[in-house]
Amino acid sequence: MAGKRPIDLFRESAGSAKAPDQCGNNIAVLGCEKQNRLYMLGETGISSMVFADQIDPDRLNPAIPRIVQRVELEYGATTEFVQQTVGMAMTLFKDATHLPKGFDREAAFLEALSVALDLGEISDTIRELSRSEAEIRENIERRKLDISRLPKTQNLRGRANQCVGHLANVRTSTIRIAQMFYPKTNPKEGWSQALKREFENVFSDQQEQLSGIMEVLDYLRAVVDWRNSLEHPSIGQAVKFQDYELSALGEVIAPTIEVEHRTSKLERQDLVRFLDRSVVSLGNAFETLIPVCCDQNIPQFSEALTTRVARFPDEKPVRGSHYFWLSEWNNGFPKIAGAGGDQVEAMDHEDG
Repeated sequence: MAGKRPIDLFRESAGSAKAPDQCGNNIAVLGCEKQNRLYMLGETGISSMVFADQIDPDRLNPAIPRIVQRVELEYGATTEFVQQTVGMAMTLFKDATHLPKGFDREAAFLEALSVALDLGEISDTIRELSRSEAEIRENIERRKLDISRLPKTQNLRGRANQCVGHLANVRTSTIRIAQMFYPKTNPKEGWSQALKREFENVFSDQQEQLSGIMEVLDYLRAVVDWRNSLEHPSIGQAVKFQDYELSALGEVIAPTIEVEHRTSKLERQDLVRFLDRSVVSLGNAFETLIPVCCDQNIPQFSEALTTRVARFPDEKPVRGSHYFWLSEWNNGFPKIAGAGGDQVEAMDHEDG
């Protein structure tokens, strides 16, 4: 048997990797076998890594580093929408223990990551537009800018169009995960109607919770309408973007958005504020809908314990997530010595 080559010794030797500096300290990790990639949630960013053998399985190129990393998103566990998406997914989809049989947890996680990436793109645009507006208003105050010659926002329509597309992408990924729990039985039925029917059956005696879920689904439906108004304009259906204008009071009006639609009309409003509210609303929608889907489809393995999805107290996320799996002893069952209810909960915290 031939001895090991230098490249074999290099690939098989011990090594370590530090998360990219812009991602901060790691909070949570999740591996995706189908992609041969490990995802890491840091305080200020999300990164991923692959090993050299996954790039060069025949070990022909010794120049490939042992570990190759990539920054996926420069928003991390300290950002609310990342906590609501990737952080939660890394906890609830970490393993298949509490998920329905056959549930593709890796696909669900990647959809959650896609949501975070889209919201990150919108957040970048918000930053750029806000910075530009602040500079313009400062120049006006210092009389460095003549209001008779209003500035033009570079590629306003293109950037705004992309943001509306990202909003629709978030809606699509959110619904895809929900449909992994509740597949449509009638291919002719719309996703909104199918999910509403499922939740009406599940929460028939819990009207307050049902009402909240219906509001989420209606909002996601409106996001689709906005995207359709943009891509398929017609009489009474269109999206309008306006650049800087001057009001009758002599005030500079920042770029705005307005949507004409039969059921999902948006009055003209500040574009940055609209995008900012949309990031918050879509993050809340994801964090509302997905835990409900998980909680209602938990396989219960024992009559002694009941498992549910719970939210951490005091609104403080743990390992980047507000939610976790909680197992509790049922009444009438003797607790194992040294394993009280609090320790069952703590064990789930550790696993999550």
